[in-house]
Parts: sequence; structure tokens; C-alpha cells
Amino acid sequence: RAMKIDKVVILCPWAPDPDTLALMMLPQYETRVQWLRGSAMSDSDLHRSHVELADCCFVMVDKRNKDTEETDSLAALITMSIGHWNPDIPIYAQAILSSHSRRLLVSGAHAVACVEELKLNILASSFMLPGLTTLVSNLLSTFSDQDEKTLLRGMPKNSWAHEYIHG
Repeated sequence: RAMKIDKVVILCPWAPDPDTLALMMLPQYETRVQWLRGSAMSDSDLHRSHVELADCCFVMVDKRNKDTEETDSLAALITMSIGHWNPDIPIYAQAILSSHSRRLLVSGAHAVACVEELKLNILASSFMLPGLTTLVSNLLSTFSDQDEKTLLRGMPKNSWAHEYIHG
């Protein structure tokens, strides 16, 4: 039985940053990930992304936007737009505030991950599992080459810092 090679299409209003671009150029992703600059609110951009052929869709919010109402409202509009193009597609959406989760579900999302709830759940879990917050934070953070050089400057090769960064 032949293995299906899935393709990921990222439809985003801005161009990828250099780190993301470098990641997309790795051999294992080069033919499987495509970045399209555009908006999921645009019919022509949704057509370019072939959303009508997609197996599923993820709607991610811009967590840098300080206007959480606007951000979550845009996610709801995008969810409706995608659902209009492909009514059968499972849509997994992200919301900043838990109070906006219902809006996304009503808009057609099959499931909603709320940033605020995730943070509070991790914080609450850290009371039962001391160190969980640090572990999750370290798993989700990255170091640039410059950060690594700065952290390791003056440290011996067998130091805890080398072991921590390089595993």
C-alpha cells in the first residue's frame, strides 16, 4: 500500500520570516509545505490554496495583536469563509479568549483551542506537578544560533548549559 504524502498549505497575510523560510527549505518539507501570501477572506486566495480539496483546516490567530476582540472576530469570519468553500472540512480554530470560543463553534469550527485556557490549565497543573511550567516553556521555545552562542560564551564544554542546549 502506497503511503499518502500530505501537503500543507499556509495561507497568511504576510511573508514567512527567515527562520520559517529556512525550515520550509529542508528536504523533508520542501515539497510538502507551501506558503501562500493572501487572506482566507478572499475567494481568489482560497481558490489558490485549493481549500475545496483540503482534508482539514487550522485557523490560527495572531497572538501579537493586542485587540483580542478583533483577533477572535477575524478567526470567526475566516472559519465561516472556509466553511462556505468546503462545508465538509473539519476546521480547528484558535481563540485568544475563552469567552470567544462559542463564537468560533457557531461559525463552523469543529473544535476550538483557547490560548487563555491553555495558559491557565498549565499554571493550575504546575501546582500538582512542580516544574511543569518550566518544562512546557522549554519544549515550546527555541534558540537562535546567536542566543546559543551568547548562553554558552565562557562555559566549559562539559557544563550543564551545553548538555541542556544540545541534549
